[in-house]
Amino acid sequence: MGDYAEKYGYYGSGEALVVADGEEVWVFHVTPDDTAESAVWAAQRVPKGHATIVPNTFIIREIDPADGDNFLYSTNMYDIALRYGWWDGSGLLDFAYAFGAGEQGHPYVSGRRIWRGLSLFAPSLNLDPTLGVEWEHPTYPFSVKPDEPITIDFMRRLYRDHMEGTPYDLTGHVVAGGPFKTPVRYPGGRAEETFQHGAWERAISEEHSYYGFIAVTYKNKYNVVYFAPSSPHGSLFVPIIVKPNQTVKSIPCLEYAWQGAVNDSSLWWAAETVANVMDLKYMYMINDVRKAQFEIEHKIDEMMATESPDDIEKKMADYDDSIQREWMNMHYTLLGQYQNGYTNWGYSKAGYGPSTEWLQAAGFQDFEATPEQFAALRKRFEETQKQADSIRNAALASAKEEL
Repeated sequence: MGDYAEKYGYYGSGEALVVADGEEVWVFHVTPDDTAESAVWAAQRVPKGHATIVPNTFIIREIDPADGDNFLYSTNMYDIALRYGWWDGSGLLDFAYAFGAGEQGHPYVSGRRIWRGLSLFAPSLNLDPTLGVEWEHPTYPFSVKPDEPITIDFMRRLYRDHMEGTPYDLTGHVVAGGPFKTPVRYPGGRAEETFQHGAWERAISEEHSYYGFIAVTYKNKYNVVYFAPSSPHGSLFVPIIVKPNQTVKSIPCLEYAWQGAVNDSSLWWAAETVANVMDLKYMYMINDVRKAQFEIEHKIDEMMATESPDDIEKKMADYDDSIQREWMNMHYTLLGQYQNGYTNWGYSKAGYGPSTEWLQAAGFQDFEATPEQFAALRKRFEETQKQADSIRNAALASAKEEL
């Protein structure tokens, strides 16, 4: 990859990737060079048994040229860094400092993601959430040894994370999440331009996430990609069998993800509709969605554990399409269950309103009426209800006598 980038060039903003097979994992960074004809790149091996987070920013820091087992880099890297004063020619070159720009957007746009991801892998480290990504020096470790073995289910939860249970929990803000605490913070509004120092936290799962995937690699064996189109918190991770030297067979529900028109056969659109509907009453709907995700994905896990890769591959397209239909129906289920401020099933319904905290913040208690008006109304209603009950009871008693 690096050699091709040097030979044929690389255009656009820098990119940070993870490359893995059944034996090793590398973090790969690439950016254009100063001739517009080649590229600068570097790669660092992730230690065995470690996990890392690469959140749209360079994380490779000091490169040891004497450690060829763990570091690779382009032939022009040192010359370019030296020519522009990004490295003084002594000591180890810091790739992120020389060829990156640190945080973009706000001071924690990537740093909080790194902190959260590494903290989910290894909570015992008690990492500081306020360090951010500093341009001048490293703040967080390149990788960590997880406290517990990493499972597919753990990775699903990580992809769907909104920093729940932390001071930065996007589902816990009384005002910003609206009456039903959605974690979604739509960016780019013109009103935001009036606040020079304002920003929202950036979660791992976001409303503009286009997909998430979990690639499981084995040595001398087939591989599996669990693919979740759209925002992971509103999507499902469906399996794709990937065999060496073979193209993946067509899976119709994964072929369409154009945002210009809804397609009811697309898993991307099924997930997108679920995620958008959840915004209406997130703090209630998320429980139903998580339950459905667990049930469907648990069946997938059972299939992957009990059936052969060949058998799974044969039925994969039809199987994933059936999941797509089930998930497209999920948003109708949510709309039906939580319509008009209630849960409606059969003849019973219960109100699901905002929290007390949100009502207070919204000024519910400041309605323009005096306490005396409220008291008189309630007293009058109570007296009227008593009269109505008396009339009804008398009518029922009379009807019983006639029977």
